[in-house]
Amino acid sequence: MKRRDVLKLLAAAAASPPLALAESAPTRGASAVRAASEPRAYLDAIFDGMRLYWGDIHGHTAYSDGYGTPQMAYRYARARRNLDFAAVTDHAEWMNYFGRHLPMQDGSPVPLWADARATADALNEPGLFVTLPGFEWTCTTFGHRQVLFRDSRDVPAIPPDTFSHPTPPDLWAALKPHAAMTISHHPLRWGHLTNWDYYNPETDRLVEIYSKWGNSASVWTPYEPFMPYRRYPFMRPLAEASSVDAMLARGYHIGIIAGTDTHQGQLGSTYAPEPGRGKVLAKKRYPHTGEEFLNQVAHGYVYENREALGGGGGLAGVWSTELTREAIWDGLYARRTCGSTGIRPVIKFAAEDTLNADELAVMGDVLAVSGAPVVRLSAQMPSGTYISQLQLHKNDKLLATLKHPTADVALRHTDNSLRPGETACYRGLITASQSWWGNSDGDYELDYDPNHGQFTWTRVAQTSEQVWTSPIWITRRA
Repeated sequence: MKRRDVLKLLAAAAASPPLALAESAPTRGASAVRAASEPRAYLDAIFDGMRLYWGDIHGHTAYSDGYGTPQMAYRYARARRNLDFAAVTDHAEWMNYFGRHLPMQDGSPVPLWADARATADALNEPGLFVTLPGFEWTCTTFGHRQVLFRDSRDVPAIPPDTFSHPTPPDLWAALKPHAAMTISHHPLRWGHLTNWDYYNPETDRLVEIYSKWGNSASVWTPYEPFMPYRRYPFMRPLAEASSVDAMLARGYHIGIIAGTDTHQGQLGSTYAPEPGRGKVLAKKRYPHTGEEFLNQVAHGYVYENREALGGGGGLAGVWSTELTREAIWDGLYARRTCGSTGIRPVIKFAAEDTLNADELAVMGDVLAVSGAPVVRLSAQMPSGTYISQLQLHKNDKLLATLKHPTADVALRHTDNSLRPGETACYRGLITASQSWWGNSDGDYELDYDPNHGQFTWTRVAQTSEQVWTSPIWITRRA
């Protein structure tokens, strides 16, 4: 949007009765933060013509180590979870293994990778529901990464796995001819820690900060990862180096999303019992032909020792001009993203230069300013959800905060502490509470009924839902 159009909207907002001012809590010499009509109107003008879409791009089926088929997973995401976009990212290692060891009757490999892409294409409906083709590169040494493609026709014939491509540079080299991006996920999961010594700015675009494994922002966060680092403090120093905070401290330009990492074939949800974490079925249990295997998959081919796993899911939000595969992929690649623990608010995050108002940036952008940067953050919560606090972070410091605002709030902050020649990473964090009647994101508790000898799922209130924005990296010119 042109600067003059933004000014027109601001003038109209100034003519209307302003909202009540709300001072932020004192924060390390930060200037006052105001919740007023000006930041809301300004952000609305910047994001005009775009919409925030929500989806889950991290889920598995029986094509690797999960349950059901990709078709089931996509239909669940659309019909049951009402998501805008989704991606089944089965493990390349499993798909390639099945292809080598379970040939079809004519000797050809089991066409799992081809069938996964074909299913994504068949269920992709622009404007209604978008599917993205992809897989997971599963490396315990350097960390797991999802791979998402912009075009299902522009993909490798065989997905590169950790046996054929054991290091991140090997993976990136295999993806170079294609329009693809890599996304690190559960970087703090013990035994699968992400090694941030490896970084490719052209391909490494996003990190999954939250999934059923917990919060990977830091080992010190209230949402603990699956490995309880509070009970094993001696593991913290090594694990913290793999956190999202540690990655951003290196100066990497990587955006933030969240996902479920569901293994039950239900994209957008992890509240139901999941396949167990035991070994995959022994070789003698595999069908003798690919046709038999595909038939079993269609009827629910699962892990041995199937059991219920605790933990919640997460969702990825992306600002896009339209709901098409290409536009969603481009929004993800541009890092116009945020991640949530399951709720779907409208989050807007932008910055500008006080000396040159035409210098604008939104979440995921890199901005150079001559004066002090002005950062704006707004949040609109869905019905039944209320903001506990709105935080603005600069690098590893809390720059400003608004506590206990309403369900719709905006803040504006001028950072005079950024000195010439310095670069800072700004990002937003919103914490919210959700009533039980407003709980629509799949948060349930598992209760046991001893009288009937069965488990039941009960919808519960959530007091610590979180939303993270992708950063804006700002450099003040010397």
